[in-house]
Amino acid sequence: SSLWPKPGLLSHCEAPQADKEGMDKDLVLSIFRRFDKDKDGVISKKEMTKILKVIGITGDAASKLLNVIDQNADGVIQLEEFVSWIMDGGNTGGTHEDRARILEANVVAAREKAEKAMAYVDMKPLADAIAGLEGQGKSDLIALASREKPPKGSMAVFVAVCSLVNRTGKKIDWDGAKKMIADQDDFISQLKAFDGHDMPDYVLQGFRESLALPYFQFDNMKGTSLASAYLGSWVLASVQVIKEISRAAPCVKTLEQAEAALAEYNAKIGA
Repeated sequence: SSLWPKPGLLSHCEAPQADKEGMDKDLVLSIFRRFDKDKDGVISKKEMTKILKVIGITGDAASKLLNVIDQNADGVIQLEEFVSWIMDGGNTGGTHEDRARILEANVVAAREKAEKAMAYVDMKPLADAIAGLEGQGKSDLIALASREKPPKGSMAVFVAVCSLVNRTGKKIDWDGAKKMIADQDDFISQLKAFDGHDMPDYVLQGFRESLALPYFQFDNMKGTSLASAYLGSWVLASVQVIKEISRAAPCVKTLEQAEAALAEYNAKIGA
């Protein structure tokens, strides 16, 4: 019968505790799940062979390792077998180096998934908006810094820009906006340095409803203020990047954990 998924399974496996080999049970389960490509509760020889090939283990070496892990010789690797082998410190066959190579394969698989997730993060619209602001919009940005009152719709755009650049939920007034753009080169540098990682939700909450206003649409705003039009495009692109990064974050975190586990295990075995 299938072992996938079975709550609490790892807690009932007769394997050493994590501190014996420095192998965390949650990590082991995540590796098993990643290697079980078709999610049928076991790792087939075909699945494992593909994984081993990625890290250069092929032919007789791969067959030998597969036979060591497949303790009951039924042709598939059960979860209990995998847990027992990878956590058993050599008592079930194989070497520390074999286990390290499995952790290496886990890193490779995690990196592939993270890279695919991050490929959806499109920075080009951000760059295009900044390029427009540096080019055609620069003179208007300079003019805005000396205006007594903002053009219609510009204030909503500047509130959003300030919130994103400074990671704040506080709203600025027009005097604050003019101060922000007083040094145009420095202001543009701040836009270029924008990092959408780990953006607090309260930052977006401060201006999220205003994004539906026409002032953030370039064609609607360019006749009123070209700089504001480019900044509106920058805001919309930034919000999209934040969403894409947030979706990719779990995959990136998994990769970081996989890399840390490999480094820690190698350190423990003196590799």
